[in-house]
Amino acid sequence: MLRLTRFALRHPLAWMAATAVLTLFFGACLQRLTLDTDGASLHPASNPLVLQSAADRETFHDAEWLIVLVHQRHDGPPVASPRGFALLRQLDGALRALPGIRSAGVRSLASWPEVRVGTDSLSAASLLDDVPADPAGFAARLQQIRRHRLVGGLLLSADGTTAALYAPVLPNVRRQQVLSSLDHFVASVHQPFELRLTGPLLAEARLGEAVLADLALLIPFMVTVLAVLFWLLLRSVGALAVLAVEVGCVLVWTLGAMALFGIPITLVTTLLPVLLMATAITDEVHLFERLQETLRDAAARTPGVALSRNDLRAALLAAMGELEHPTITAALTTALGFFAFPFTSIKPLQHFGFFSTIGLLIAVLLSFSTVPALMSLLPLRWFLPAGAHEERRGWLARRAADPGRMLWFERWIARHERLAIALAAALVALAIPGVLRLRVADNWTANFDPASSLVTTQRMLDRELWGSYRFDVVLDSAPGFFNTPQGVALSQDVAQLAAAAPGVSGVASYLDPLREIAAAFGESADLRRLPPERLDDILTLAQISDDPLSLSSWVDGAGAKVRLQLFLKGEDYDRDRRLEAAVRSTLSSRLQGTPVRWHFSGDVPIGLEMVREIVLNQLRSLGLTALTTLILVFCLERSLKATIAVLLPVFTASLLVFAAMGYAGVPLGVATSMFGSLALGVGIDFGLHFLHSYRQEQAREGNHAAALAATFRKTGKALRWGVTVLALSFLVLRFSALRPNHSLGELLAAAMLSSYVMTLLLLPGLVQWATRPVEVVRLSAEPEAAG
Repeated sequence: MLRLTRFALRHPLAWMAATAVLTLFFGACLQRLTLDTDGASLHPASNPLVLQSAADRETFHDAEWLIVLVHQRHDGPPVASPRGFALLRQLDGALRALPGIRSAGVRSLASWPEVRVGTDSLSAASLLDDVPADPAGFAARLQQIRRHRLVGGLLLSADGTTAALYAPVLPNVRRQQVLSSLDHFVASVHQPFELRLTGPLLAEARLGEAVLADLALLIPFMVTVLAVLFWLLLRSVGALAVLAVEVGCVLVWTLGAMALFGIPITLVTTLLPVLLMATAITDEVHLFERLQETLRDAAARTPGVALSRNDLRAALLAAMGELEHPTITAALTTALGFFAFPFTSIKPLQHFGFFSTIGLLIAVLLSFSTVPALMSLLPLRWFLPAGAHEERRGWLARRAADPGRMLWFERWIARHERLAIALAAALVALAIPGVLRLRVADNWTANFDPASSLVTTQRMLDRELWGSYRFDVVLDSAPGFFNTPQGVALSQDVAQLAAAAPGVSGVASYLDPLREIAAAFGESADLRRLPPERLDDILTLAQISDDPLSLSSWVDGAGAKVRLQLFLKGEDYDRDRRLEAAVRSTLSSRLQGTPVRWHFSGDVPIGLEMVREIVLNQLRSLGLTALTTLILVFCLERSLKATIAVLLPVFTASLLVFAAMGYAGVPLGVATSMFGSLALGVGIDFGLHFLHSYRQEQAREGNHAAALAATFRKTGKALRWGVTVLALSFLVLRFSALRPNHSLGELLAAAMLSSYVMTLLLLPGLVQWATRPVEVVRLSAEPEAAG
């Protein structure tokens, strides 16, 4: 890489021109960058449950639903009133007329059918067709409406304060236009009732808005944080200018490459700009710190002589020659931390890992080319602390007198190496019980602020009705089986057993419209009690209708498959897992010996599978990152002892963070499980720089104690500022509009601090054991010769 640096220094204008051309090219590509917040994008590719659920959606004509909740105001009439029912009829008709809504699929009290028996026919009228205005007549009619079992679970709350309307969105329409029309429609309704929107489709749209808000907020905020930190560290205008160019190029080139290949911004890749900026420029802390020290040494050798641009170039080559080995090694290990993600089965994680790796490699390329080329073109005084260019000699004299100092904890560690190792061992011992308490969990609504309208509306729906989360059970047998008395009886048994499972608030199935028809004829709601010939008549009546009762939502045309929809209130990973186990056990027992097969389907089973898949993938990625990092470091260091020495601190640091999660009750979820591989790839940088610096100082000092003290004086400040930059950069995620990013930012910051602390505790006592004198002399001589 030093050859590239020398070439860039010889031809800085040409190199900067090439950088500008590439930046303009990728910048032009940015206009093609798209956004994808579809929840299905996070589903594991080729997962059997995901594929089966997609097939079931086709079979049962599923749609994406928008839900309008109508709620009573504190001083207004209830929804279950003549005025409220009149509004529901108005809203039902207006929803059907909205562009992008499948009009025939709208479901509400105003369109829910009521089976009526005529003299020679069976008809289905709306529940709200005949609503008396007088109180006594209305009360009697309301009582009739409440006899319909699904009404109380899906359409009207028990206290009459809330009603729901379900609007299916047509496929292949622009969702944002539909939502915009619906938002405008809801805002235009002036009634003594409160109208709110909710539903999975709305959640995805709101997430898209949150992603755009993140990109608009976090990137400039992150740039500001980095600028302030580097100014406090270096007080150098030139450093800020160079970092601004480097960060800009990394972001434009990486995001432009995503746009070029048609990769959208997703809930996962929205993290990419912040993580790239944090990890791509941390090595520049070491570069600029070492550059200023090299300039000080150059000035000390020729007192009274002003530094020149040639001195800057020489200092650049010397600093980069000294840092080439740890910088490249650290960049490769960090890239490995990201590159583990492409081996998952989740497409957005694959894209995140691949383009993060690309971005890091771009940053390394720029560090050894564009950065020195630009520095050679800028005034020398820009790279001295602010105000120092007027009194360079005084500043250089002060720096020569105090080239570096050890902080109190560094002095303590240097004097008590074994005690520091014992302290680290004690921390690991305390961590083990915490790791054993880790659990896996996740919650989709945790993406939003608990006080947001979407979350509060969802809670209202869960409180007043059955809820909008579904766990579907699909029964499959020979064609026509579920149109027979035997199939109906078996379906009713399974539905009753499923209704008793943990957390189930209600069950909907094709039995409900059959019960409606039976009730219209005055028959028992227990379909198993009906004579076979009577049940055949009811089935025939249901099949020859034009499906006003939405029978096709629960049974296929051949009568070979039926779907039981289990409704749940809110998201609860542990409850859903218990539900899955209970229903699995129930089905295995009840259907044994029958011609019926079964499988799970729908959002809740997919959510369980997605969390398990992502968390397991992340843990596998962590193991893969650990293995590949070990191999890489061993190949570069050519020493097993040195490999163990630099990996041990970051391994123990990750263990401490996992333990803290266990003790604090923070579960492993989609976002929180991502930190492990990232922390391992980034956290190893501290150990690599410490070991490399120690080797150089040991070659100069020839004494372990003196070399260790010199290492702390020379590298200690850069390590402290490196962990500060990383930790504060990751904490920028606390300002994300997506709440899981808050936890990820905190975990990454904690992992960086833990890696720094464990490096200081463990490496001083390990570096002498891990260093070979012959290799030290050879490696430390190269930068001196280059300088």
